[in-house]
Amino acid sequence: MTITPIQEDYLEAIYRRSLDSSGVRTTDLAERLACKLPTVTRTVRRMAQAGFVEHESRGLIRLTDRGRKAAE
Repeated sequence: MTITPIQEDYLEAIYRRSLDSSGVRTTDLAERLACKLPTVTRTVRRMAQAGFVEHESRGLIRLTDRGRKAAE
């Protein structure tokens, strides 16, 4: 699966935030990317289905190995 420019932005934001803190939440991404929470939730869900992140509802977002490589 090809990474879209928006997914690249999300991966970069998740990667940078994970370096600074213990975890990343959808609310963190919404604030950082100036997006509405439902949009972030939908995009993160798609990224999880594509294998770039791991995310449980209302939980932390973590990059998978594939997501980390793409973010770096």
